Amino acid sequence: MNCSKISTVVGLIAASVLAPGAFAQTGGSSGSGMSSMSVPAADKKFAMMVAQTDIAELQVSNMALQKSNSDDVKKLAQKLIDDHTKTTDSMKEIASKKGLTLPTETDAKHKALAAKLQNESGDQFDKDYLAANSMDHHKVVAAFEKEANSGQDPDIKSFASQYLPAIQEHTKMIDDDKSKMGGGK
Repeated sequence: MNCSKISTVVGLIAASVLAPGAFAQTGGSSGSGMSSMSVPAADKKFAMMVAQTDIAELQVSNMALQKSNSDDVKKLAQKLIDDHTKTTDSMKEIASKKGLTLPTETDAKHKALAAKLQNESGDQFDKDYLAANSMDHHKVVAAFEKEANSGQDPDIKSFASQYLPAIQEHTKMIDDDKSKMGGGK
C-alpha cells in the first residue's frame, strides 16, 4: 500500500512539473478541480480499467469492421465503437475534473489479443473476437456493478451506474452472437 501512495505522489509531482496548469483549478471552491489524491484508490483503479478496456474495445472493434465476414459481428462492432466512444469521452471529462491522468494505451493482455486478431480473418477472427469480448465484458460488468454499488467518488460511481445497462446489453449481444456462431457462452 505504501508503494501505491508513493506512486501516486510521484505521479502527481511529475504531472505538476510537466503540466503545471493541470492543477491550477484547485482553487477554494466546492469540489470541482480536485486533485487525484482525493479520489479513493478503488475508484481510481476503476477509472483506469475503463480507460484501458475502452481503448482495447475501440481497437479490436475497428478491426472487426474491416475483417469480419458477418453482418451481425459488424453491427455489434459498430455498436461497441459508438458506445465505448461515449464512455471514453465521459471518463475523460471526469478525469480532467478530478486531476486524474488516464492511460493512453491498453495493457499487455489486450495488446497481445489485438496482435493475434490482426493476423486473423473471416470466421476465425469472428470466433476469437467474440470469445475475447465475452470474457472481457463479463469482467467489466462485474467491475461496473461493484463501482455502481460501492464506489466512494460520486462522479465515478454515477458514471458506473449510468453506463452499466449499456455494458450489460453489450454482454448479452456478444453472447448471443457467440451462440449463433456455435461458440456457446
